Amino acid sequence: MSKFIETKEIELQGLGFVFHSGGILKSRENGYDFLENEFWEPEDVCKYVNKGDMTAFCTGSPGSYNLNFYNGVQSDNEGEDNKKYAAEVHLAIKIDSGILYIRDLYELSEWDRECKETEFLSLDNGIYLLSAYKNEITSDEFYENGQDIDIFLHKVEEMPKLDFDNVPMLF
Repeated sequence: MSKFIETKEIELQGLGFVFHSGGILKSRENGYDFLENEFWEPEDVCKYVNKGDMTAFCTGSPGSYNLNFYNGVQSDNEGEDNKKYAAEVHLAIKIDSGILYIRDLYELSEWDRECKETEFLSLDNGIYLLSAYKNEITSDEFYENGQDIDIFLHKVEEMPKLDFDNVPMLF
């Protein structure tokens, strides 16, 4: 069973979302081009995603997105809680500052240690499975209403073994 937390409406300029906690923020200077230097090549993205220090998924296009966050896991059981999705990706993230930052991929081109303009979600410290799901919609629906993405966060005791060899895709 899952519990709805909140929705974040985000206008995405880049081709995907990046999620991280506060620990990584102080490791780079303001203005540093993290995207070009450390997060542009698929093998670089995989290094961070597989460790859980920072995680990401490609949406396939910029545009308006409604990120619906839930505590728990998406149910496989019959009933109201069960939805059928066209695409899904399963990741994990370490939370070390009580905050999950939600960023546009392109924001990483000019590192901001304070993340003043960044959306965030308050979470207890720990390791979370982060599962993202979306339905297929038409281009007209996308441009009129944006794309809903359901994101389920489930706290676990230890980091799962992730073995991505390419950028995680949600399309």
